[in-house]
Amino acid sequence: MADDNQFFRPVRDFCQRKVVTCTADAALVDIVEIMREKNISSVVVTEGASPIGIFTDRDLRNKVVARGLDPRSLSVRDIMNAPLS
Repeated sequence: MADDNQFFRPVRDFCQRKVVTCTADAALVDIVEIMREKNISSVVVTEGASPIGIFTDRDLRNKVVARGLDPRSLSVRDIMNAPLS
């Protein structure tokens, strides 16, 4: 196979954006607005410099909208997926 084969290229060659992060205590509505502005579907939740979870647009749909919860009363901690495995 040629050296330019995508299977042999480093991941950094495919990354187009910086990873967006937030704290677990961030207001859910604030993070959703950032996701909308940046046109992204997920945010890595951190504590200090360590990732502790992830929040996705699917979490918003399945854990907030589908259950009829008020997103203004929630923090990211309330619905993020954690721990990361």
